Amino acid sequence: MTTPRTAFSSINSATLRAAILAAAVGVLAGVPLSAQAPADPAAQAGTPSEAPELAEAKRLFDALEYEQALPLLDRAIALFEPDAARDAGARDRLIAALEMRARARFGLGNQEGAESDFRLLLTHDPGFTLDETVSPRVVAVLDGVKAATIGTIELALEPADAELVIDGLPRTYGSGRIPVTAGAHTIRASRTGFAPVEQPVTVLAGQSLPMRIALTRTSSVVTLISAPADTEVFVNGVSKGRTAPAADPSAFAEAAAQAGVPAGELGVLVLTDLATGTFDIEFRRDCHVADRRRLTLDTLADVLVDPVVLKRSIGTLVLDSEPTGADVLIDAEPRGTAPMTLADVCAGTHIVEFRTPVGRSVERVALDPGARLEIRGRVRPAFALVSGGPEGGDDLRVAVERALAPSDTVLLYAPPADVVADVIQGVALDEWFARDATPPADAREKIRTFSDALGAQGLAWVRPVRPGSRELRLGLIAPGSTEPDELILAPGQPESVKAVLERLRVPMTFTRGSAGLAVIDVLDVQGAVVAEVEPGSPAEAAGFEPGDLIVQLDGTPVSSALDFETRLASHAAGGQVSLGVRTRAGAEATRAVSLQRVPALAVTGDRQALANVGVAVLRARLAQTTDPALQPIVRLNLAAALLRAGDAAGARALLEQTILPRGPGVSAGTVKYLLGEAALQLGDQAAARTAWQAAREAGGRLSDDGPSVRLLAERALERLQ
Repeated sequence: MTTPRTAFSSINSATLRAAILAAAVGVLAGVPLSAQAPADPAAQAGTPSEAPELAEAKRLFDALEYEQALPLLDRAIALFEPDAARDAGARDRLIAALEMRARARFGLGNQEGAESDFRLLLTHDPGFTLDETVSPRVVAVLDGVKAATIGTIELALEPADAELVIDGLPRTYGSGRIPVTAGAHTIRASRTGFAPVEQPVTVLAGQSLPMRIALTRTSSVVTLISAPADTEVFVNGVSKGRTAPAADPSAFAEAAAQAGVPAGELGVLVLTDLATGTFDIEFRRDCHVADRRRLTLDTLADVLVDPVVLKRSIGTLVLDSEPTGADVLIDAEPRGTAPMTLADVCAGTHIVEFRTPVGRSVERVALDPGARLEIRGRVRPAFALVSGGPEGGDDLRVAVERALAPSDTVLLYAPPADVVADVIQGVALDEWFARDATPPADAREKIRTFSDALGAQGLAWVRPVRPGSRELRLGLIAPGSTEPDELILAPGQPESVKAVLERLRVPMTFTRGSAGLAVIDVLDVQGAVVAEVEPGSPAEAAGFEPGDLIVQLDGTPVSSALDFETRLASHAAGGQVSLGVRTRAGAEATRAVSLQRVPALAVTGDRQALANVGVAVLRARLAQTTDPALQPIVRLNLAAALLRAGDAAGARALLEQTILPRGPGVSAGTVKYLLGEAALQLGDQAAARTAWQAAREAGGRLSDDGPSVRLLAERALERLQ
C-alpha cells in the first residue's frame, strides 16, 4: 500500500474486526447499522421460567421426583421440537428438556430410553457435554451414544473468522474440531470480501476427518468512520450511503479517542465493493465543511480508514421586512417573524422568503462560513412563474426572476419546479392564453386555485418569442382575470430590462389637489375657460364663475385647459396657487386659491398600462389601507383595473360598495359610469342603463384629465337604444 498509515490501516483488533464484519453483513442484507443490535444469549436461549412445563419439570427433577417430571418433560419436548431447527431459543430449551428426560429415565432404570434421548439431543448439538457434577455412569451412557453416532471434522478454515454454516445452522469454528452426526453434511463458509464456498462431506461415526476450506478474496472491505454520524459518503463522485451509529460503539473506542469525540457519536459505513486502485472519497453533511480523502488499495484487504471529523459550517442571517412583521422562511421552512436573527444557518446557498397575506419577497443568498448577512425583504405582490415554455425550462424562469428583481411594484419569482408540478398538475397555462387559443371555461377558478396554492397574487409564464430568440414573451395574470398582460423581455439587455421595469410600475396617487372647477378649451382663445364651479369649493370662495378665463398659473401663462390641469395636478392638496384670471366682464385679477384634496383615478384607459399588475398591486394596497377616507378611492381604482383585466364581476362588487361625493372631477359620476360598464360586460343591460342615467345626472370626469362622465354616459345610453 502506498498511502500513509495515517490515512488507513489493516484491521488487527479481533473485536473491531468482528464488529465491522457483522456490520458489513447487515449492510449487504439491507439492515441499518443502528438496527444491528448484538445478540443477547440469555434472550435467545431463554430460561426455564419462560416455559411453565419446563420450569416445573426442572423443579421436580432437582427434587429427584423423576416420575412426576417425565410427563411435563414429554410435553415440553413436543412443544419445542417443531421450532428447534429455526429458533435458537427453542433449540436450547429442547436440549435442556432432552438432557433432563435422559437423566430421569436413567435414574428410573430405563437406559434404553436415556440412550434414545441422548441420540436425539446430539442431532441438535453434536458437541454436547454433560456437567462434571453429573454421575459418571450417565456420562458413560452419553459417551457410548457419541461413539456410535458422532464423528469429527478437523477443519482448517481460511480466513479463520469466516462464517461457518453446517446443514443450514450456524456453527462456531473455535479450535477447528467440529463434531457432527454420522452421515452426509453440507458445509458453507462465507465472509464479506470473499467468494463463499459450499462443500459436501460424509463423516462416519467415531471418524476424525481432516478438511481444509480456503476462501478466495474478491474485494476489499473498507470501513469508513465519521464524526458526526449520518454523513453521506461519495466514492469517485458516486454516493455509497450514509454513515450510521455502530451497534457496538465500544468496538470503536480507539477511533473515538483519535477523533476526540464519544464513541456513540461516530458513524460507520462499510464498503464491500472496492477492488484495487485509487479512490477519491468525499464526506458530506449539511451544515458541515466537506472532507476529502484519497485511498489507494494495492491489494485486496480489510482496511480501516482513520476517522473523519467534519467541522460545523454555519453563518448568521439578520432578517427584517418592509413592512415589518412578515413570516420568514428559509428554503421553504418556516423560521419565525421578522425582524429576527438566525445564528445557526448552514453556510451555502439559500432561498430566503418573507411572506404576508398580500405579497412576498424572495432573496437568493450565498452565506459563507462564519459570515453575518443582513437582508431586508421588500414585500410586494407576487406573480409565481409556473412555466418556462417547452423550449425554456426552469432556467428561463430564474433568468426572468433575476432580471426583474429590482422591481419595487411586484415580484416575479420561480417556485421550485416540483412544487409547481404538484400544483398545476400538467396544465399548460401559457397555451391557454396564446393569441389563437380560447381558455377553458374554468380558467378563472383554476388560476385562483393555483395562485392560492402557491401563495401568490398571480401567475406568470415565459417562453422565447421564437425558437433560439434571446427575447422572451412574458405573460402575467391575476385571479379573476381572463386577459393576461404581455411583455417582451431580453434579460441580458439592460435597456430591455429597464423598459419592462418601467412598465411594471403602477401609479399610486389616489388623491390630488383641486381648486374645485372644471375648465374647457374655446376655439381661438388662449387659456382655460371655466365651465363649472363646484359649490363650496376653494374656487367659489375665491370668486370664480363659469365663463372666467384663466390665463396664468403662478405667474406662468396657461395655454389650454390640458396645460392648466396638468400643471395643477403637480400641486399637493393643502397647497396654494396663484391664478391670473380675466373675468366675463373683462376685468383682470390675480386670485389665491387653496387646493382641496379630491379623488384621483390612477388606473386610466391607457392600453399600455398592465391591468393584471395593477389588480395585484391595488388589491394589496386596499388590504393595507386603514384610512376610511382613502378606502373608497383605492376601491374605485381597483375596480377600474379589474374592468380592464376582464373581471367585470369583481369590479361590480367593489363599485357597489364605493361611495364618493358629487363633483366636477373623479366623483360619484365616475363610480356610476364604471358600474354601468361592469353591468354591460356581465350582460345586464337594465342595470347598465340605470347606472349610466345616474352617471349623467352626477357629472364629473372619468379620470383627472379624462372625458366628461356626462358625455360618456349619454353616448353609452345611445348605444343601448
